[in-house]
Amino acid sequence: MVQDQFSVYQVKAGREYRPYRFHAYTYMLQHGLTITEAYYDLVYTSLLYPGDDPDRIRNRINENRPRRFRGHAVSTGDVIAINQAGVTQCYYLEQVGFIRLPGFIQPSSQSSEAGSQEATGAAGSSGDERIITLETTDYMLNGRKGLWLAEDMILVDGRPFFLLQHQDFGNDAAFAVVDEYGNQAAADSYDGFTDGVIRQIRQYIQKEREQKEQLEAGPDRHERTHDAFLPIPAQGNEETIHSSNLQPGDSSPPLENWQKSYQNGEYIRSAESGEEANYNMVDGLHNNRRKRKKVKKRRSVIKRLHEKQMEVVRRERKLPQQEQSWVMQEQEIERKPKK
Repeated sequence: MVQDQFSVYQVKAGREYRPYRFHAYTYMLQHGLTITEAYYDLVYTSLLYPGDDPDRIRNRINENRPRRFRGHAVSTGDVIAINQAGVTQCYYLEQVGFIRLPGFIQPSSQSSEAGSQEATGAAGSSGDERIITLETTDYMLNGRKGLWLAEDMILVDGRPFFLLQHQDFGNDAAFAVVDEYGNQAAADSYDGFTDGVIRQIRQYIQKEREQKEQLEAGPDRHERTHDAFLPIPAQGNEETIHSSNLQPGDSSPPLENWQKSYQNGEYIRSAESGEEANYNMVDGLHNNRRKRKKVKKRRSVIKRLHEKQMEVVRRERKLPQQEQSWVMQEQEIERKPKK
């Protein structure tokens, strides 16, 4: 797994690159100067520390210049690319702060096909056949109405993904999140490349990889039919077919128990076969459910007390006269409160 890292880019040293050096981002836009990797040299790459942002990286390098650093002091006009968890984002350094810079690093998949962006027009109702870049406009998305333009880009595991904005509705409509071929990679987003959108893009990449692996493995591995999973009887152990197992006019062999549950309905009914009297009753209904036990009705506490009192009275009547007097005396003592 590639560790999180950052890279520092500075404008090349040639005379023809002087107009690009040490200018603010607004100056570059006003003079129509394109900020791309082609005008910059990679001067330093290192591991990313927790909590690093372009300002912290700039201050750390300027305070303690690393030995492997091959450029001048990090300043306005430099670009810092941060690769964190496979997501690469580039930032243009201002005199104070920084601005996110989409499209600075040109993906290798687009470098050979960038010329195709010169062509205008669409491929028809099925969608546009052009490879998307940040300069793409008048793009026709498959299944979407209207024309779209590229508003933002992000690199995930080295692959570009774009936010396409509707040219008529602008910010009133959600951005479409697509790959460079116009395939939807995540749900539409009003807030750009959020953490949730990036997570969906990762799932999209993983699904593509799995599909590619399945195609490379061939149909024998992933497209086996149900018959391929049926048990193969051993040679020489042929079962005898009894006439009692066959229906009139039926010459098919007898079915196994688990096969009978298939015959009676969906395979999920096979669980019912262990509860019914026979397999002819596997019909999705529980015919042999246990009867609920009758719950005994609780006896009244007052009624039980009266019964106990009656029992005491009957027992006293059976005692001799002398014992009855003793019992009555004891009951009288218990009734009198103690002083």
